[in-house]
Amino acid sequence: MKTNKLYSLLLAFAFSVSALFSAAALSPEMVFAAQNQQTQQKQQKTQPKQQAKQQSKTAQQQTNSGKYIIDRTGTISRADIQKIDAALAEASKKGGTTIAVTVLNQGLNEKGIGAYANSFADNCAKAGGNGAIVFVQDVKSRKWYIATDKKMKPAFGKDNKANKEHVEYISTEIIPNLKSNDLVKAYSIFGEKASELAAFYNRTGDAMDVVDTTIEKIIIAVLALIIGYMYASTRRSSRVAAMSNVAAASGASHYLDKSSFNLYASNDSYLYQTVTVVPRSKSSDDSDGGMSFSSSDDDHGGGGGSY
Repeated sequence: MKTNKLYSLLLAFAFSVSALFSAAALSPEMVFAAQNQQTQQKQQKTQPKQQAKQQSKTAQQQTNSGKYIIDRTGTISRADIQKIDAALAEASKKGGTTIAVTVLNQGLNEKGIGAYANSFADNCAKAGGNGAIVFVQDVKSRKWYIATDKKMKPAFGKDNKANKEHVEYISTEIIPNLKSNDLVKAYSIFGEKASELAAFYNRTGDAMDVVDTTIEKIIIAVLALIIGYMYASTRRSSRVAAMSNVAAASGASHYLDKSSFNLYASNDSYLYQTVTVVPRSKSSDDSDGGMSFSSSDDDHGGGGGSY
């Protein structure tokens, strides 16, 4: 009898302990604590992703990029980026080579911007697979550089003189627009000129002959004067010959009526003399689009200057 009573007490005690542990396991406080711990762990896992996303967004704001232009200054509007990118895309298509632009704010010197441009040209050529002509502008040092990769180097001629002529053929019309900060027009002109050189080389295998437009205009003006003078002289001679009452004289004295005027003496007196000296202006190739330095080598063509 005592044994059965002891067994009943032990059984009741066991049921009580089991119920107590079940209640503790299902208590709201413990469920909330577990959920809170899980949320904290999830936040800890998510936080690095959010930081990376924010850093990526910040970097994207600092580097506005199209397919053919990279703005590392963050100052070119998105609308202008799209216009420039469209112009360079069309130029690349017409020229059969990659034509691209990078705008920096690093303050690079002549050697630095040349090395940067050569590397940029190589990277563009690898990505496009058909050679590259690139333009690099540094707004901090106000320097620019045009570079080609090895494939497009012959498009700028066979020697340093020809290379300089081809660089200036492109840069002369670009630099005034860089000075006025009209980047859409500047890089559209770059695309047109680079595309023209690239298309000619891809079609013929030779560098295009570039002509100095200033010399060309002078030659045209001189020829126009000569032709005009010859036409006027011929026209005058024919009109004089048609006049019956006019005869050509052999000297100026034949046209003078000696009895109408007598000059016995003459004397010229100068009251004062003023001499004004104006120094001759010197053209600056360094700021007018002329090439003043080059980092060209066996694998790269091109050159640069300041604006």
